[in-house]
Amino acid sequence: MSLQQAVACLNDHTQKIKSENRALRHELLLLIRQTRALHEHKKQLEDQQRQLVIEQQYARDLKTLRSARQHKVCVCMCVCVEREREKHTQSGRDAHQDKGHADPHGQPVVPLLPHWSPK
Repeated sequence: MSLQQAVACLNDHTQKIKSENRALRHELLLLIRQTRALHEHKKQLEDQQRQLVIEQQYARDLKTLRSARQHKVCVCMCVCVEREREKHTQSGRDAHQDKGHADPHGQPVVPLLPHWSPK
């Protein structure tokens, strides 16, 4: 093998390595861009997940507050209805005792209020 053939072989090999390096560099830059895009997407998803967790907690808290408020209203209404019944019962007893209205067992007849139910 002559010196010229050795130089030509070396140049050819060098060109192939340079070409391969360019292709690898291009592939590496592409992978870096994809990695950055994936990291950005992951960050957005994590932010979205945090927001959803906050919204879910808010919904649970709101449900708890509504339930507690509804219970409080129902208790208040029951107390009010019971007081009204007691008033009517007492006034009914007084009126019926005075007028002598009683059931067959001798108990005073007490008018009942219409049934109330929460909507």
